[in-house]
Amino acid sequence: MQIYRIDEAQARVAERTLRRDLLVHRAPSGGWLLSRRSAEYLDRGGRRRPRGARLPLAEMTPVEPSEQHWREAGTRLIHGWAAAVTDPLPAAVEDEVRLYLYANPDQRVEYMGRGRGATRDPSALGNQHTLSVDVAGGRRHYHLRALTASRGEDARLQAMRDTMSDFHSWLNDPEAKLVLSLGGGGFRMFAATTILKVLERLLDGDRGHVAEVWGSSGGAFVGNAFSAGFDLAVLDELGYDLYHGRDPKLVNGSSMSLLRMYLQEVVGDLRKRRTEPVVAYWLRTLDAKQPPSARRHPLLPFFAVASNTRHKGLTALTEPANIPDYCRDILFPCERSAAVAASTAVPFLLRAQRGISAQAQGDTWIDGSINDENPILLPFIKWSRERELAPTRARERLKILLVDLNLRSSEAPILRTLRELPVIGKYTMVYQAARLVDMLLDSRMHATLQMLTENPRVSVRCLKLELGRLSFKNPSDIASVIHRGRQREAWQLTTYKRGL
Repeated sequence: MQIYRIDEAQARVAERTLRRDLLVHRAPSGGWLLSRRSAEYLDRGGRRRPRGARLPLAEMTPVEPSEQHWREAGTRLIHGWAAAVTDPLPAAVEDEVRLYLYANPDQRVEYMGRGRGATRDPSALGNQHTLSVDVAGGRRHYHLRALTASRGEDARLQAMRDTMSDFHSWLNDPEAKLVLSLGGGGFRMFAATTILKVLERLLDGDRGHVAEVWGSSGGAFVGNAFSAGFDLAVLDELGYDLYHGRDPKLVNGSSMSLLRMYLQEVVGDLRKRRTEPVVAYWLRTLDAKQPPSARRHPLLPFFAVASNTRHKGLTALTEPANIPDYCRDILFPCERSAAVAASTAVPFLLRAQRGISAQAQGDTWIDGSINDENPILLPFIKWSRERELAPTRARERLKILLVDLNLRSSEAPILRTLRELPVIGKYTMVYQAARLVDMLLDSRMHATLQMLTENPRVSVRCLKLELGRLSFKNPSDIASVIHRGRQREAWQLTTYKRGL
């Protein structure tokens, strides 16, 4: 990387124009250093009008950094667990951070992710505050945190390593069948990608440790993408496409997109031509972003929980190869795309799916969360039957990692608004009724967990996301859902097993 040296007077001009303290660095041998990108930005006089003071590139001195010291500076930029779940640090920004470390050999920093709210004061590095950095002229905020230990791990990294070490041991049990279960929750599903990134890192990048993936409603969409080998960054990209409305053909939950969808369905009915399900186009968009040839993860067995209007029990849709003879009463053959469309068919919002399974011709399939919001009972039933009827294939233990998106009606924006009103807030019977419904759902969930974990060979780890808002179908919530899901404060990790 080419860098430039400037004197004290030039440094004062540069700091006014760049407005970024972390882009101009005092060199140990004297003078100040900046990157070629920053130098060219100063040569143009900045991008704001009126433009900043111009500092000609010809008046700066090119410097070749020591290759050894440059490599060593890169080792002091730590990509820990925070970096694993957030947007990657762009190469140009990483060069700016490395230049800062090159000029400050006593500093070590950890990349914490992208977002707003960090201080830009470099002196805060010694006080455990985060600071933000970007390239010259950039508008984004990439957060860094100073490490208190001069070598090795500081207290925060050590605590994270200890926490994740226990999780790693639980997941990597050769005697256990590991099942990933993803609950329903509308657009909250985009918060689940963070947990899946952590899971992938704990599995050393090998998704093959996961024996089965189950999903209900929005969890079925995410589960299908995970089991089909998509990179999780592709799911985040789709979320931002919906948030920004980049593709007018993507139904993103807004009033106009839903109106267009309903009109297309009416026209299709008049022409006696069935319209493509909304989720099917979402899946084709994912395929276009990352075709099968570009995926590096294996294809995993996937099961989409869906409610059947004719069957009273719990049912799931999956590919025929995943259905053993002893589970034909609970598993129905179906193509992946149709299975996800059925599981996400929220009544009064998305059209129900009919005639999608050869085993149940003419049956109607709707949202899986109606019967089973968090699919853990069906994987248990399937494993129990395997142990009884196919013991040579069954694993000794069952471990289920449940991602509970925790969709609750009491978090609806209208109810929160009513509660804040001075008089009406004291008499919000609707809110109390919503709390009772939520309590009913929670009690049913806990009863199922207690029943499963009475078996000493079964262990369930539940990661419940506390997002603080409904975020069901409003596209404007997607960005905040993704960022909230990246904060450990939103996670509630509970291990359920038989108490002896």
